[in-house]
Amino acid sequence: MPKHAPLPIVDHATQKALLSRLVREFGQGRQPLRILEAGCGRRWPLDLGDTRFALTGVDIDRTSLEARRVLEGDLDETILGDLRAIELPSAGFDVIYSSYVLEHIKGAERVLDNFARWLTRDGLILIMIPDRDTVWGFVTRVTPYWLHVAFKRYIQRVHNAGEPGFGPFPTYHDRIVSRRGIHYWCVRNSFEVVLERGRQFRPRRLGVLIRTVTKILAMVSLGRLYAHYNDVILVLRPMERERTFIAPIALTRIVAPHAPSPDLTAVAPEE
Repeated sequence: MPKHAPLPIVDHATQKALLSRLVREFGQGRQPLRILEAGCGRRWPLDLGDTRFALTGVDIDRTSLEARRVLEGDLDETILGDLRAIELPSAGFDVIYSSYVLEHIKGAERVLDNFARWLTRDGLILIMIPDRDTVWGFVTRVTPYWLHVAFKRYIQRVHNAGEPGFGPFPTYHDRIVSRRGIHYWCVRNSFEVVLERGRQFRPRRLGVLIRTVTKILAMVSLGRLYAHYNDVILVLRPMERERTFIAPIALTRIVAPHAPSPDLTAVAPEE
């Protein structure tokens, strides 16, 4: 398994503050920002303050998209479609935001390739995924979907779990859907990772038991599975140099460069 730079761990509030401020600062002198929300959540999560922006939402689930349109009304344009197949303008967006979507798509690399085509040459891609190379990602991959629904409904007490328009959704977790896989994709497509953070799942119910099992599975895996985080947050942008072809190589052999951007990674969450 390749070695990466240490991954700072943040909580949800810090993640939101960090990404919000990053996009606000990126948007200075670029307004109105054209933002694509690739896979719509229940509401737009980032606080962009006075930043002017146009928000386009794409989702394959008609129920989710309609609920977002009716209940929140925060999308300037809604598109029902598959991120692997829809046609959007090349270089049509300054920011592409994808939160916990790629793990639900067979052929997720095709979606990333589309992101690269839809993004402006100096734009940003914000990605949040559960890392398949963590204990939590492994357990998700090898357990049936009905168990995911039961966990969310009876352990996390989300009573509408699994109902139309509500998660959890079936998970495929392609090999690219990991910290390692995204770095691999960046190397092949002349992108750089300018910011990355980890998040750890901290269940309120059965927390001690779940943490204990997680540590045991990490030990049994002999270091192949990570236990200190579950999710990874990455911000990508095209490299300034011209794109070059890099021959495909196995994910297990790639050691991707970690190239932080001083102007973006220096952004600190607001107090």
